[in-house]
Amino acid sequence: RRPGQMCLSARAVPELSGSTEATVLAPGRMLDLPAVAAARRPRLDAAAARLRDLPVRRAEHERWLAAHPDARDYAEFRAATEGSGREGVATHEYAQWLMANQLADLARNLAGRAQSLYIDLPVGAHRDGYDVAARPDLFAGDASVGAPPDDFQREGQNWGFPPVDPRASRADGHGYLAACLDEQLQYAKMLRLDHVMGLHRLWMIPAGASAVDGAYVHYLAEEHWATISLAAGRHGATIVGENLGTVPPETNRAMRRHRALGMWVAEFEIPDEQVAVEPPGPGVLACIDTHDLPTFTKWWADLDAPRRRTFLATLRASGELDRARPDDTASPAPAEVLAATLAWLGHSRSPLVLAALEDLWLEPNPQNVPGAGHQHEAFRQRCAHGLDELDTLASVTDALDRLDLARRTPV
Repeated sequence: RRPGQMCLSARAVPELSGSTEATVLAPGRMLDLPAVAAARRPRLDAAAARLRDLPVRRAEHERWLAAHPDARDYAEFRAATEGSGREGVATHEYAQWLMANQLADLARNLAGRAQSLYIDLPVGAHRDGYDVAARPDLFAGDASVGAPPDDFQREGQNWGFPPVDPRASRADGHGYLAACLDEQLQYAKMLRLDHVMGLHRLWMIPAGASAVDGAYVHYLAEEHWATISLAAGRHGATIVGENLGTVPPETNRAMRRHRALGMWVAEFEIPDEQVAVEPPGPGVLACIDTHDLPTFTKWWADLDAPRRRTFLATLRASGELDRARPDDTASPAPAEVLAATLAWLGHSRSPLVLAALEDLWLEPNPQNVPGAGHQHEAFRQRCAHGLDELDTLASVTDALDRLDLARRTPV
């Protein structure tokens, strides 16, 4: 839950000013992230050491550490796990301070443009990570969290991390959840709760068992929602719940009651029958896909003919696609369908429409494939384009222009 789990910008680090980037990324579609981190670590170590000779910056750093004692505990944990000793502690303390400052600067700059960060609160913490080591009393270490078999994953899912013990959480006054929320919401005004059903129940799998042999364990949902509502109120934030998959009815009822948005995902909403697709309503964030699903390009290429005709007919009826094109001819180009889909979502009553960057440039390969067998590949794919290239890509600018226009002129 520490901000250091995000990506630090070396260009914005004063102690690195004037140094050169020595890391050479290996060619290929997939990045070796541990190798990249190892190559960049000496520069961060040197920058942390350089801080000792900068009295003003060092004093700022020490004041921040005094106000965030858990940052020192985290740094000591990281240094111990990697065997880097006292110098490692200093580097990790320094990195946490830099990350906190950069996130705060980013949040302020966005607020000045009437924008905000939208980030994710994961459903759990790594079994070997700091959270579990710091609070072993809070976690049920002899079990793992996952999901039961469903149409998406027939064999169920085992995500590997230990669940929070509901009795220990209540005895703690749900302080761990509150701390996680405050950590995120000090920077972001919109927070997505991963697997929001976990506030109500979690599929727990005994050690050594398969995902199909798990069972639901229920949580004190209203106490969780009270904790979330208080945090959202303190920070003036919007909560989005990822209510996808096997969702108990009480979860959706609680989200409506506590004014949290659900999620409407186009890839799940096209029916088998030849009827128009209903657009998303006012209580959801609307998107084409999520990080756990095929990209738009892959999904559209694999979509069966009946559903494809259904969705194209919906887009044509809405005026977002050329009505003159017969339904039984070849489909329009993927870029045309993507732009029309985003415009159609933009005209809906949904308060928020999410467009994925990699969808915009028609990336066929997803960043993440759910399941333990693919964890070594997750989020390692090199992006086909950098942020500075986006304004030069017609598929990106055309789709975003249409979405922007649609948001400004709702039906």
